[in-house]
Amino acid sequence: MGIVGISLAALGGCVLITDLPVLVEHSIRPNLRRNRCIENEDDDNFERHCGVTNHDNFFLQSEERSSNGNGTTQAVVLDWFKPISEQLPRATSSAIEVIIGCDCMWMSKLVEPLLEVVSTIFQHYLSNITSTTTTTRTQPSFFFTYQRRNQSGVFIGLEELLARIKQRGWNVDCVSWRTIYDKEEGNHELYLFEVTPANS
Repeated sequence: MGIVGISLAALGGCVLITDLPVLVEHSIRPNLRRNRCIENEDDDNFERHCGVTNHDNFFLQSEERSSNGNGTTQAVVLDWFKPISEQLPRATSSAIEVIIGCDCMWMSKLVEPLLEVVSTIFQHYLSNITSTTTTTRTQPSFFFTYQRRNQSGVFIGLEELLARIKQRGWNVDCVSWRTIYDKEEGNHELYLFEVTPANS
């Protein structure tokens, strides 16, 4: 758990890894500790690794941070069924430039709650860049993977998923795709999409 976020941090990213409480506490945080490269982290290390001069506005002060490779990670609880304002400070949500979702857009009942989270982060980020010049990107992005599955019902189809995204007026582009093999269900198509706000 957390391998995507740890990998992004190793490349120099300032990364919040989010999930439900039981996974954050029992899987992600232990994995961050196992992959920690600096035991005695201080503010200078965090600034050097993240390239964020005021990281206190991004990371939650109540949660442990880890230096992983050239970047920094923090695991926080984020429940898609609850408002972001109850879970993350506005300073944090408005500083999120890129959202990465790895195999999280597959169960039908989770799609709309996740898209609402993405929408809020997009809004906060866009309102932040109009009031400050410290951001490095002019638009936020949401990258997610999607794997076609043979079963129907609880799984959302690709066409329906893309239609829901476009209904929000967002741009969606397929960045990459390939065929993968699952020994139980055979070949599957795996896609990587990028979603950006309509005004980008």
